[in-house]
Amino acid sequence: MCGIAGIFQRNSKESNTLQKELEIMLQAIAHRGPDSQGTFTQSPIALGVNRLAIMDPVPRSDQPMTSPCGRFTIAFNGEIYNFRSLREQLIRQGESFATQSDTEVVLLLYKRTGAQCLSLLRGMYAFAIWDQKTRKLFIARDRMGEKPLYYFEDSHKFIFASEIPALLSCPEVPRRIDPVGINLAMSFMHPIAPKTAFKDIKKLPPAHYIEISYDRAELTQYWSCTFDPSSRLSDEQECIEEIRNCFDQTVSLMCRSDTPVGALLSGGIDSSAVVASMSRALKDFPTFRISAQEETPANVQETLSARQIADRYQTRHFEFNIRSDNFSVMKEVIRHHGEPIATPVPMDAYLLSLEIGKSVKVAFCGAGGDELFGGYNDHALMHLWDHYLGKWTNAKGALALPEKGLTKDEKFALEIIGKRAGCHPERAFPALRYNHLDIQKKIYTDAMLEICQENTPSDICASAYLDSGADNLFDGLFAQHLNCVSQYSFSEINDRMGMAHGVEIRSPFLDVNMVELAARIPARLKIGDNLHQPISKNIFKKAMADRLPDTTLKCTKIGFGGTVPYAQWIQEDSAQFIESKLFSDTLADSGLFDPAGIQQMYTLYRCGVPMDRDLFIGLISIAIWLETYF
Repeated sequence: MCGIAGIFQRNSKESNTLQKELEIMLQAIAHRGPDSQGTFTQSPIALGVNRLAIMDPVPRSDQPMTSPCGRFTIAFNGEIYNFRSLREQLIRQGESFATQSDTEVVLLLYKRTGAQCLSLLRGMYAFAIWDQKTRKLFIARDRMGEKPLYYFEDSHKFIFASEIPALLSCPEVPRRIDPVGINLAMSFMHPIAPKTAFKDIKKLPPAHYIEISYDRAELTQYWSCTFDPSSRLSDEQECIEEIRNCFDQTVSLMCRSDTPVGALLSGGIDSSAVVASMSRALKDFPTFRISAQEETPANVQETLSARQIADRYQTRHFEFNIRSDNFSVMKEVIRHHGEPIATPVPMDAYLLSLEIGKSVKVAFCGAGGDELFGGYNDHALMHLWDHYLGKWTNAKGALALPEKGLTKDEKFALEIIGKRAGCHPERAFPALRYNHLDIQKKIYTDAMLEICQENTPSDICASAYLDSGADNLFDGLFAQHLNCVSQYSFSEINDRMGMAHGVEIRSPFLDVNMVELAARIPARLKIGDNLHQPISKNIFKKAMADRLPDTTLKCTKIGFGGTVPYAQWIQEDSAQFIESKLFSDTLADSGLFDPAGIQQMYTLYRCGVPMDRDLFIGLISIAIWLETYF
């Protein structure tokens, strides 16, 4: 796990400053790799790595690393969980190794197979390989986007880094606001790749690689999660066995580390299942939990569950509190992330990672379990609507039905699918969740509003659905969550907030084998057969039934951060800090927001008018982002 950066100088006449520019970039992301720093500079390329040493944590595995033939040089960030089996294959093919690291495996695998190596890797990664012979730079990002990679290019340079602040340290990179990226952050909690909040900075999309030469940069998608009806599982017991076997094998692979390992343990089903599986591979490890001091029902429920799991599996359990006066940590969150974020959850992750970093370098988490196995209310809703569409033949046919004969639920489905989604199933979920025009009219300027109407979040969601080959709303939602809606919340939060304190977060649910298995399981198994009384993550609970206590299995669904009363803090406890950001000149001067509209919305919210708390978190984060970077 590391922070990487690099410069490809397309105009060789200006290459004498590469080393100095690279060192400045690395300094901006020094927190990502406190163990060592290395550079490789050979015109026209400069590659740099700040290393967090996890595998083979000795100098021989420092980076950048060059192949024995001298042709290929790699800057690698991440972990390859199956690197040992790949290493054995390469040895049989005649390769020899100087280290015990996964970095060298990727380097020699690329030497033999080029871009095809990506199909063999199980892990999280973002890496760059320079080919001295062809004078081309190859950059790739993992399938689920767990490891970040940003870049800027013009006719003179191609510059890349693990985090935006490293790019901004380069004088060539302009600091211009992208209104589309801002609106994506307000809609999805974060800008969707390749967009960022900076007009001139792009994010390499997950499951893509890019090949850069002197005159061009070619972007290619190398993997996508698609649905194949012929591979769908139908037997419940077979599903249970497949889930247990795949999950345990994945966790076992991920437990390989040359440094101490721990786990985030909220007390929910996903993190508890991870701890239960880890106990099969590790004898002793710590677990960590963060929540508010307030004893809300949700907090009490998960605290009890987490303690029971820790006791059952004999972990060293640590609990920490987040307080309303911690709200100001949002400044550090935005500084590390480099972009606005419309959710308070990174504050939990930032503060928890601070504590974790005092004990271990590696920590497991349960991110992705809800997306894969039907943990949200929307999963049940889409499954129910699939039933209605089947009964009505199709969406267009539903419009001909007399409303008098429809139930309340059927009328609601018809309203969303038939009218608001225009009879396009792929737009049902975004029509339900991203109809923000009334709010946008109140907080955006006319110019911003016009831009947003031309670049709607619904289009991104619809494309994710259509590209997946899904033939029903439930699987379509799976694709939409995986490829856009949850892209930041289940992957980049963990990377950015963990690496802020030199902690690597591993997510077993996001392993490619787990994702592809989940895509083969139908809705009726994931959430049960009863359309009106669905069971959240039904099949996964059955797979874990003998490992988790009833207290955990019967827990009410609580999202990460759900034990913290953020709404109360925004309305009352932290109101002074909130107002200092919402009502500052920063948002008004941007030309994107209407200060009067924002003040009116916040006043109503403080008076008890129901609104989405993340609306205000998003506005606060944008204000802090503008203060930090402009």
